Amino acid sequence: MIEKDGIIVGWLCASISRYVPYSDVSALAMDYYQCSLKGFSGAKALLLAHDDFFEFADSLKLECAVSSSRMYNKEVFNKILEKDSWLNRNGLMVKCTRYHRKFNNNIKKRLSLKELGH
Repeated sequence: MIEKDGIIVGWLCASISRYVPYSDVSALAMDYYQCSLKGFSGAKALLLAHDDFFEFADSLKLECAVSSSRMYNKEVFNKILEKDSWLNRNGLMVKCTRYHRKFNNNIKKRLSLKELGH
């Protein structure tokens, strides 16, 4: 929950799921985000909520946190999170925890070994 002067002005709801349906990567996925603040305060609230959201995913030992906006202002939502080190994957915002398996590094290693003739 996000509070300002003791009043709840926003909240985020999430559930544990898969990063994508055909993957075995575990994630904490944002289901709903609501905030009544606008402008700079709204952007700050978005960042604070997602910082807590990410920390919670990490504490559960999940591999990543996944968020997205289905609203008309999703470009602004995504830009704010991108500036806070979230990755934009075709409109789906992803931030990997320390428990994420490094698939890309393994693929690069296999390719480089093949190129070397091993």
